[in-house]
Amino acid sequence: RVTASLGDNAADLVTLEGIDSVTPYTADFGNVTLIDLTRASNQRVDRGRSTKINALVTRKLRIYNNDTGVYGSEYVATRRFCDYVFYLLHEKAGVPIAQINTDELFGIHDNLTDPQLGYFDYTFSDDNIALRERIETACNTARVRYWNEGLLWSFVRDEAKPFKSLMFNRRNLTPAASSYAQKFRRPADYDGVTVIYVDPVKNAEKRVSRRIDGSGNIVRNRYQ
Repeated sequence: RVTASLGDNAADLVTLEGIDSVTPYTADFGNVTLIDLTRASNQRVDRGRSTKINALVTRKLRIYNNDTGVYGSEYVATRRFCDYVFYLLHEKAGVPIAQINTDELFGIHDNLTDPQLGYFDYTFSDDNIALRERIETACNTARVRYWNEGLLWSFVRDEAKPFKSLMFNRRNLTPAASSYAQKFRRPADYDGVTVIYVDPVKNAEKRVSRRIDGSGNIVRNRYQ
């Protein structure tokens, strides 16, 4: 009990002399995990400051199984960024599962060389943070970019991609400037290769554009 007449830092000691009755009950806060925290008491009241408590916790979410297409009903502890991004889109934003490219989202995590590259343990202390900013923060943790193709949410990870072996020599290459520039592209922008060569029969410049589809087949580039 603070005694106002004696200043801000003055406090009276209150003694509990007796208890008339105790009513026990079981608290039901829903599907959450409670943290039991015990703090030491102090005779003096801390004024003008707040005490912060750090706790190591793991986020619990409903897990979507991309192999079976089943969205689980139980909340499971998870550290994967893909589970949190799916939760934000489907649970918070109400985006239908059909409008989320789950093959790309969960496939990125499945293909990581180390699961820790896809961990997202960050928590937001401000409830007013926009949903898109939360998604961007979670994706940035795993170096993932996202965009919208109409109503479809697509994802791609900024990482080194495997490449095919080719042979070039003076007979099948036309003279060109020796320059190379690499830019980040979405898979739908340009997912193939164009080879410029000299046709030995017609002695004319030719172009061949090919790309690798989702099944691993080499097909004609859609933009050719």
